[in-house]
Amino acid sequence: MGRKAEATSLARTNESRKFMLAAVASEEFPALRKRELHQLQVRFGFGRVWGVLDFPSRWMADGVSKSYGQRIIDIVRLTKVDPSNSAEVERVTTTVTRFVLLLMVTTIHTRASGAKYLAASTIASGARYLCQIVSTLTCLNPVSQDNIFDRFDISNLEKVRKSGKQMEVIERLLELHRRGYWIDVPTADVLETDAETASTMTNGARLEIEEESDENSAELGARPSPVKDSTQQTSFFPLPDPFVAEVGWRCSWYIKTFEPSLLKCAREVAGKLAAVRPGKSKELHTFESKQSRAVETFLETYEWKYSDGTPIKALQFQIFSAGQGNRTAFQWPPRNLSHIQQLLSIAQSMHLVVALLSFAGRISEVLSFRREDFIEEGLQGRTAKGRTYKWSQRVNGAERDWPLPEMAEISLNTQRELVQVRSHLRLGGRADDSGAKGLWQGPTSGEDVTAGYNGFLERLADALGLTPLLLNKKIHAHRFRITIARLMALAVVGAPKILMDFFGHDSVETTLHYILKDPLIRQEMEEVAKAQTIMLAETTLKDAENCGGPAAEKIRTIVEKERARLGKEFGAETYSELAEICTLSGTQWMLVRPGVICTKLPHQTGPCNIRQSQPDTSKCRSRCDHRLEMSILRNEVDSCIDIAVSEVERCLKEDDPIGAEHWRGQITLNINRFPDIKQKWANHPVVLAS
Repeated sequence: MGRKAEATSLARTNESRKFMLAAVASEEFPALRKRELHQLQVRFGFGRVWGVLDFPSRWMADGVSKSYGQRIIDIVRLTKVDPSNSAEVERVTTTVTRFVLLLMVTTIHTRASGAKYLAASTIASGARYLCQIVSTLTCLNPVSQDNIFDRFDISNLEKVRKSGKQMEVIERLLELHRRGYWIDVPTADVLETDAETASTMTNGARLEIEEESDENSAELGARPSPVKDSTQQTSFFPLPDPFVAEVGWRCSWYIKTFEPSLLKCAREVAGKLAAVRPGKSKELHTFESKQSRAVETFLETYEWKYSDGTPIKALQFQIFSAGQGNRTAFQWPPRNLSHIQQLLSIAQSMHLVVALLSFAGRISEVLSFRREDFIEEGLQGRTAKGRTYKWSQRVNGAERDWPLPEMAEISLNTQRELVQVRSHLRLGGRADDSGAKGLWQGPTSGEDVTAGYNGFLERLADALGLTPLLLNKKIHAHRFRITIARLMALAVVGAPKILMDFFGHDSVETTLHYILKDPLIRQEMEEVAKAQTIMLAETTLKDAENCGGPAAEKIRTIVEKERARLGKEFGAETYSELAEICTLSGTQWMLVRPGVICTKLPHQTGPCNIRQSQPDTSKCRSRCDHRLEMSILRNEVDSCIDIAVSEVERCLKEDDPIGAEHWRGQITLNINRFPDIKQKWANHPVVLAS
């Protein structure tokens, strides 16, 4: 099976899936017991131990999902059922196993993208939350011999409602039940309990249920999901601007200027380690001591230099790092192997920061880069190849590429070298034969990073002395994604559509959720928009004499009247005040397209909109009295007329009256935009005839 073909789950293409689909179609699946379910568990590749679901690593997204603790679902341990109670063990094991197997072959409605197959990591996560619910229910007296959710009452419902993830599991069970695939669900009288009445049982904490309006979801039987209490859910907010600014320039200097010298030194240190030979003593600590002394001796006389040969007397910023274990605190210049390892660890964390800021990717996407050639030349420049998992129905995700800024390319290429150097240091100068292929390396194991990446970021902030700038909030890889959303929303026109494509979202609603994650973002966006409008108006007023368009004369009159009123020439402050007045404190005037401004005010009408309201920029007309042309368009308009005149002459020579009329229309459209340009071409025979 090829690599692309392997992207589709084995469980969804082999005979097991066919058997499952047949069982589901014939309504036999809810009745399957231990023997049949165990056979399906083995066929699906979930391991051979009944009661322990082992999700294959290749099915999981890069990152923490691949770790052993996340892939293994030990049902008895997670549900905390008494192992001596064989009937209860059998009951909970078949319930959780049936839940996992069923989700592998049926589509589930999701609010973001409709009906879809769930990712293996999502199914594993759901199984864990199901185990949490079952753990609570098994403490109660059984109502029936076969079902678990008969024990579900209003108090259990309130506990589940407080956890959005557990509520998702219940709603998936209910959806499967309505479609005839599942039997064991909470009773209807419990589920229909009024949410407001139920909330009085939890100290008046009101829990609202979001109404579902999508017809497709109603057809699929999807139930509404609860709105999480903001105090209960995990929220990721943008990183503070001072932190981003400070960590940004430090990463740039370190990676581009200092790290080449660091890697050169680290390679030579690896060579010194390899040169040390074990003595007669077989004790490991004796050999390691010899290696440490060899490195210290080498570093005592080592001359640190930049790539251009300039001596490195000190770093551009202080590093506060004590290393791990009993390692000594860092000082410049490095004097032992611990110092070199600390500098390399800082470098890898910086590379991760650059990648998170450059690609704004989910951590699973950033960790998906491999050490082999992941950079390719695309139609729109160089891109970085990786994988995305969020919206893909394939088990190992879908291939995707990201635009590759210059700094990111330098950083990722350097990271590839750093991984090799760290492997040599870790193995005493020997080559790495671990088989790891990821671009990010564990600090001591040398294995691909699947977890602990937030620890890298926390230690980096501590080492650079920037933790206070985080304002008592933990740094997290996902906060970089939210940060980029915020910065682009503030700085880029049409940011939602651009971010939607950049983030790989299926709907703009998801993108807007990222943009508006910070409750202050809307206020900040409005302030930035007002400031930009005032700056644009100020620039235009200063250059009013050279502007064109029907509104140009009106703007020049405003400037002259204000100058006459003040009785002096304008200064920078005066232009700023006048710009604020003309734009009603930055709330009016609009950039229709580069160089074209709409000066329409709320009480005015125009060709684009006959009502007294906001202008419709898509219907902007050159004859509109509110249209102002900035002087930067002067050369462009002159060139357009020149080309149109030449084309009219060519069409007349070729006896092409239709073509000539088309180009005369271009002359008519552009000739009145700037008075001096009109005067320049007014006496030309072609223009006179137009």
